[in-house]
Amino acid sequence: MKSQEAPRVTGAAHAQNRLRREILVARVMVSFNEELNRETAAPVKRLAGMELPTMGRSRPDAHNS
Repeated sequence: MKSQEAPRVTGAAHAQNRLRREILVARVMVSFNEELNRETAAPVKRLAGMELPTMGRSRPDAHNS
């Protein structure tokens, strides 16, 4: 059976994916720092507080096609 390659993501979709990852990493950093009673830098806190961008699928069930 031939393995399927993930489609290449370019442009705006790539930027959204990158922003999603950065926000999630910032949230983890804030959580770890709270657990360790450490201070978190203000830019990291602002990033962690941002809303996640949408994934860019045209419809929610697109992966079931």
